[in-house]
Amino acid sequence: MSKAKQAIYNKARQDKFLLSLNLPPALRKIDSKLPTKNSDVSLDSLQFAVYGVVVPTISVPEEETAYAGQTSKFSSHHRPSYENVAVKFKIDNNYWNYWVLWSWLNLFNDADTGMFDPDELISHEPSKNPVDTKVVNSLGVHRQYTTDISLFGIDEYNKKTIEFKYVGAFPVQLEEINFDYQAEMEIESGFTFTFSRLIATLV
Repeated sequence: MSKAKQAIYNKARQDKFLLSLNLPPALRKIDSKLPTKNSDVSLDSLQFAVYGVVVPTISVPEEETAYAGQTSKFSSHHRPSYENVAVKFKIDNNYWNYWVLWSWLNLFNDADTGMFDPDELISHEPSKNPVDTKVVNSLGVHRQYTTDISLFGIDEYNKKTIEFKYVGAFPVQLEEINFDYQAEMEIESGFTFTFSRLIATLV
């Protein structure tokens, strides 16, 4: 059996986790709204360092049964829904990462009209929205605004060591923008996302 060795240089880093996601189909159309001078930039995917409570509590609770004057415990074989994940991030100079997240939330409830998807970014064609009960996360039109978010743990050599994949994820909150002109620091914000499943894999 091989033994894992802990590197003596392993230390805490603010960019210990890297969040990566491909935008869902409905959001990929927002590339066209980028300034013309930056038309070579694609926002089909986002990748940035995050910090905070990046991995939620994982639980498979027990069940109890009374027998012979005592109580026995056994696994419920049931995984309750996960709590939402709230992460912090640095806003880039062009506000693209913030703007993409803002647009994603705006899809669910437009800030101007109060409607869902007023720009018709989501296709309602049956062929693009199959519902298959045999496939996890096959939820019709919901598949067009959800995506899989990958959170990578980074070692001291900036190599990916573990991946936490949040399946069927979408944002539910975009936090305030924090800035202190007296402190020489980058502008920060954060967002909260929900998801259906969490899969952990060593890279």
